[in-house]
Amino acid sequence: MTLLTSIPKDTRQQLVWLLDQLVSPGVVSATLAATDGLVLSHTDGISRDDAEALAAAVSGLWSLGRAQSHLVGGGLRQQLLEYDGGMLLLSAAGEQTALAVVTGPAHEVEVDVVAHRMNELAAQVGPILSAPPRRADGPGRS
Repeated sequence: MTLLTSIPKDTRQQLVWLLDQLVSPGVVSATLAATDGLVLSHTDGISRDDAEALAAAVSGLWSLGRAQSHLVGGGLRQQLLEYDGGMLLLSAAGEQTALAVVTGPAHEVEVDVVAHRMNELAAQVGPILSAPPRRADGPGRS
């Protein structure tokens, strides 16, 4: 698993254990991403390059979902995309942070169980993983 290095070592170890708990029969990988498209963490079931591409997609999907929240009221909490070969589940995991889980085909996974476990994980790690918006005047910017 890869983690953002600014997270304290004790917290990193706890997050490794928690995120790895999502990987079960039918679950291929789990990725934590800032909603601006940066990878915060990912399991071994996905390469770093694929995790970065997924984090970029999460950013776009999350933005689209939030833009349409006025149609159903309230904030965006989860999204599910189903493909021929599997599913992508997205869940809020703290302020400006999302959890993305890739599964195998729908008939090989209990989606309700995976979604429930994602919500449990988000409740446990959300405050730790909250990624504040980056500032335009940050390091390297004028």
